[in-house]
Amino acid sequence: MIQIKYDFLQKIHTLLATGFYSGYSKYCPGTVGTLASIPIIFSLNILFSPRALLLPFLLFTLYSFFICWDVSKIFKSDDPREIVIDEWLGFFVTVYYLPINFTVYLLGFILFRIFDIIKPFPINYIDRNIKYGVGVVLDDIVAGIFANVSIRLLIFAYTIF
Repeated sequence: MIQIKYDFLQKIHTLLATGFYSGYSKYCPGTVGTLASIPIIFSLNILFSPRALLLPFLLFTLYSFFICWDVSKIFKSDDPREIVIDEWLGFFVTVYYLPINFTVYLLGFILFRIFDIIKPFPINYIDRNIKYGVGVVLDDIVAGIFANVSIRLLIFAYTIF
């Protein structure tokens, strides 16, 4: 009985960790995973205020540490390429509390992917030194913060010129 429940939980964790299987993409699973997150994040931002989303986001982020750790064991890797829940969370941070429009989401997608791929400090430090669930998620959260701040600076620069 316990094994059946655990197998079911692992299937749910795999579904979530792989971004509803978008992480199984043969090419660029992080980019495909980020693209897959956009309609859901856009919908959440339309339906709920940023304040209403903050606590569920924080709780889900904490739970995602365990999800990534659990699924990492399945894939026998500390950061499997199939796991894209971190891209989903990072993109959520990227567009958090920003205007909801095509330009912001496009710019957010581009900047987030650049920061996630290039990994400037401290993202590279987190990626190299913190492993399994926490490290998998945390580097993308920081990449999302970088992208969010960059968009805010671009919006500010645009409004003063």
